[in-house]
Amino acid sequence: MNLKRPTIEALSWLPYSAPKIALYRKLGANIGERVRIGKGSFIWSPNFREVTIGDGVTLRDNTRFFCKKLTIQEDSYVERDCFVSGSEFLLGFGSYFGQRMFVDCTEPVQIGQEVIISYTNIYTHEMNYTWVTEGRVKRKSGPVTIGRRASLAPGIHIGANVNIGDHSIIGSGSIVLKDISSYTLAAGVPCREIRSIRDQFESKQELLDDIKKYVEEYVATKCDKSNIKFLFDESITASNITENFERYYVLIGNSVDDEVFHKLKVSSEESISAFDVRRQLYHKNENDLTHELKHGMRRFGLVFKPYKQSIS
Repeated sequence: MNLKRPTIEALSWLPYSAPKIALYRKLGANIGERVRIGKGSFIWSPNFREVTIGDGVTLRDNTRFFCKKLTIQEDSYVERDCFVSGSEFLLGFGSYFGQRMFVDCTEPVQIGQEVIISYTNIYTHEMNYTWVTEGRVKRKSGPVTIGRRASLAPGIHIGANVNIGDHSIIGSGSIVLKDISSYTLAAGVPCREIRSIRDQFESKQELLDDIKKYVEEYVATKCDKSNIKFLFDESITASNITENFERYYVLIGNSVDDEVFHKLKVSSEESISAFDVRRQLYHKNENDLTHELKHGMRRFGLVFKPYKQSIS
């Protein structure tokens, strides 16, 4: 008798994440750091080497994944009472997978980076059956893809062979049966495109000033500001980090040169936080302030990924 699944289900009711994560790793899953798994939540796969959970992922209580291949990327947040089953499921970086999600993965389902979705049903097979002469049931199926930074209101149903574009917004209660273009507001039964919202996503000059105000106020309440120096600029280059640092530096720019990230990565610099707003990249280190600022800037719609270019 295979005792793996009963053991996983039994351990899932523990209030602590550590023993559950240790078991998944022993079974072959790739589980990152700072992962939290809630009470009653568990993952099952016929091959746990096909399970990847990134750093900083949270799975709330009573959420179940039964997938042949499961990928949940860094900093994603999965709410309670969700159910996902089938072949392949991918949840992108920094996405919010809200309460009471139901996903049928007869075909692969991919949810992009920084997506917001909750109380939604996703089906990768059609619900109208065609009877064939042999007496069998023939049903059509197809993958579902949701693009980067799409926002889906509660109560949506998504059918097979649907591609929802980047930055699209879908209204509550919609039934989505065909593709939705990027940068589009759509709603209805069946769901129809209403208008383009591309102009709302143009970069704003005020954004850097708003970030500066937030960061300085946050640091003033949480840290000794005298030990921290800020640099906010349109473009940050390697010349900004040539000195020897006696204080902690926070570098935030609309653009940060790759050379800056490369230099910080090579030196494993822990006394600098660097954030590229346009590309939403940051220098990942072990300093608590870096992680706090990264999460705090989500209020501006910014979800930062670690800079990962290889070091030559």
